Amino acid sequence: MMLTLWDTLTKWATNFQDWIIKNGDNPLFWLALFFIGLIIGSFTISALNKDK
Repeated sequence: MMLTLWDTLTKWATNFQDWIIKNGDNPLFWLALFFIGLIIGSFTISALNKDK
């Protein structure tokens, strides 16, 4: 059971890595990744400052 789960996660990670390498030259990809990071950071800061 755990071995098949590990194999599945490894396969997904390899596919995701190949996709990142293939699309790494696209500036829109990096721009979207930047804005996704900003959104996640904003939600995180908002959640951490909730009590103030």
